[in-house]
Amino acid sequence: MSYDFIWNFFYKCANVTLECRDREGGHLTYTGNGVTDETGGYTILVDGDHEEEVCEVMLTESPRSDCARKIPGRSLGRVAITANNGIKEPVRFVNSLGFLKDEPLPNCGQVIAELGLTPEDIMV
Repeated sequence: MSYDFIWNFFYKCANVTLECRDREGGHLTYTGNGVTDETGGYTILVDGDHEEEVCEVMLTESPRSDCARKIPGRSLGRVAITANNGIKEPVRFVNSLGFLKDEPLPNCGQVIAELGLTPEDIMV
């Protein structure tokens, strides 16, 4: 089996937000925003070290109304924003994030069947 997997479409102008919260009470301590470019990449500059906080990047708005539903488990990702974790570079990467299209692509059913799945297996 060979797929142009997964059918990724990179949309320019999707809004992305970074939120850091204290570990104890979950109070918001830092917020930053970014916008995706034509490759789906984005940059959010962050001031300070946030070692004692839980920081997550999340999709906040899609530029397409037909592809705006957030996918559970794929609409946010944790990121360590500290210089005290052994990573020398100041750049951090988050797992791929994505929105779900309202209507499946025409060959989606074939791929699901070839993977041995049923539509119920992938419902979100």
